Amino acid sequence: MVYDINLREIALLRKSVGMLYLEHHGITDHTLVIQIDAKTHLKFDGRTTVKFIMPVTYFHRYRMQYDLREGLFAVQDIPVGYSFIPWDERLLNDHAEVKFESFRNELDASVFPCLGEEDGCRRLMREISCRQGFIPEATWLIRHSANENTADPDHPTIQKPKRYENCGTVQGIRSQTDVGTIQNIGISQTHRGKGLGTLLVYHCLKGFQEAGVRFVTLEVTSHNTGAFRLYKRLGFRVLKTVFKSVEISY
Repeated sequence: MVYDINLREIALLRKSVGMLYLEHHGITDHTLVIQIDAKTHLKFDGRTTVKFIMPVTYFHRYRMQYDLREGLFAVQDIPVGYSFIPWDERLLNDHAEVKFESFRNELDASVFPCLGEEDGCRRLMREISCRQGFIPEATWLIRHSANENTADPDHPTIQKPKRYENCGTVQGIRSQTDVGTIQNIGISQTHRGKGLGTLLVYHCLKGFQEAGVRFVTLEVTSHNTGAFRLYKRLGFRVLKTVFKSVEISY
């Protein structure tokens, strides 16, 4: 029996997985003959089963819940220069951009690899916004204006184009009749530490409340201690501990 495996495929596999394991069955002389032909194929002689094994690790995550029947927490005013923009399908790429900037260097990009890729974030936003339970009222974008004064000082009657930067995103989905789920709360790194995460959660919860949801859940990786402490301070309670298995590439 001969098994042909393209070397380019193996190279890609080794790059993405890091290890290549071969299991040999029924080889009486414990010898595996490998030949490379002109077409760059590996040929395995003998009764050989080729098996690829992905290294797997498990991430400890908390599933938390907020009871909207108890009302919403108080929040500070929105910082100067920032605005909260409700969902509009034309903003899909803006949400995806912020999602990528917020998560690409974080542990969550290992737990959910799509968060570490620009195309992956766009696909994820399309999937979320097309789901039957998608709640636009609980989906928000934060935008920061780069220049507050848009007037040209040399020509006061001429307005300079107003520049802005998208810096925060959150999405909401109804998972059951009275239960909603928060998706991917993200604040880009240069805009953290200003209370925007709290305000983003508040706007999201208020949207769920307006949509008739009573309980809102989210998940957070235990290593993300800052986010976990924030959610507890805002009134989320731990429902259960879950473990997310992830195939890790090296």
